[in-house]
Amino acid sequence: MIPFQEDIITFTKRLIEIPTVNPPGKQYEECITLIQKHCDTLGLETTGVTCDGLPALIGGTGRGILHFHAHYDVVRGNGSQFHPFLKDGKLYGRGASDMKGGLAAMLYALSYLDSPDISFSITADEETGGIHGVHCLLQRELLHPQAVLMPEASSNRIWNGCWGAFAAQITVKGKSSHSIYQERGTNAFSDMIDVVQHFRNQRSERGSLLLGGALTGGTQFNMVPESCSFSIDWRFPPEQTLSSIKSSVTEIMEFMQKEGISLSCTPLLETEGFFTPPQSEIVKTVNQAVHEVRGSCITQVCPGFLDIRYFAFRGVPAIAYGPGLLEYAHGPQEYVKVQDLMDAVSIYQRVAKSMVRQAP
Repeated sequence: MIPFQEDIITFTKRLIEIPTVNPPGKQYEECITLIQKHCDTLGLETTGVTCDGLPALIGGTGRGILHFHAHYDVVRGNGSQFHPFLKDGKLYGRGASDMKGGLAAMLYALSYLDSPDISFSITADEETGGIHGVHCLLQRELLHPQAVLMPEASSNRIWNGCWGAFAAQITVKGKSSHSIYQERGTNAFSDMIDVVQHFRNQRSERGSLLLGGALTGGTQFNMVPESCSFSIDWRFPPEQTLSSIKSSVTEIMEFMQKEGISLSCTPLLETEGFFTPPQSEIVKTVNQAVHEVRGSCITQVCPGFLDIRYFAFRGVPAIAYGPGLLEYAHGPQEYVKVQDLMDAVSIYQRVAKSMVRQAP
């Protein structure tokens, strides 16, 4: 057994036990305090900051040749998922993969490096867009890295980009009436079905469009519904633009309004995608390290959106690679393999040392 394997398992368990569920975002202070104290134990100097009211940590004060970024918030889970357990070499619990396991591996890797040129940041808010997390730190110019690596659960893939996203709530307005006098009202539900069908026709092979992830409408079985709404979650590859997606939504809205349907659109989330070229130094260095430790690896664009896009938008090469399986993250059986945690530590150490050696 690797000397600090038990320490990483124990620390990851302690992180999982704190339900940093976002939303609503409670117990953030408890978690960040635990992380900062553990950094002290590992010999990592940190500075605590508050950004948009949320606690964050920044470590390292050098040139930032390589910057590690992690988040400590998690999605909702059933109560048992905040009682982590180890079975058959797998650590189960909410956040084991996404991404408290990766966060622990990152800190232990950093603790074995002695370079002021390696920096890191740990924030919340990633699960709801990152605006009040890493985006806020960058807006305040508290981070100035030259390359970024995020230990997000990536299923042994190097994510050198991510898709963009546009999420919104579409609300259709009608007029209520008694069900036996439907002609006196305007059925918002029936009109909503027509609107949904037009969105269904927008689906393409290169993107994904989820309709109705969140639904509201109607108040009583014998009343014509006066309002109905549904959500859209439109994901698109980095070669497409957010403006083109929003234009498509606007076209549908305007067409339906001409058809006599009253509706509105309330954006919930909007972000561009990004792409870091495979020939970038950070991509090549991580690729080599993963092959040395794991034997094989795939480089591809993440179908979701990642915190590191905020670095990429500023021209900083950024990628994600971390322990855990994306297909189990956010699920009822979320877990991370202990071996993946240890491999991640080795990979991060190799990448950091290589990046520092190559720096002018």
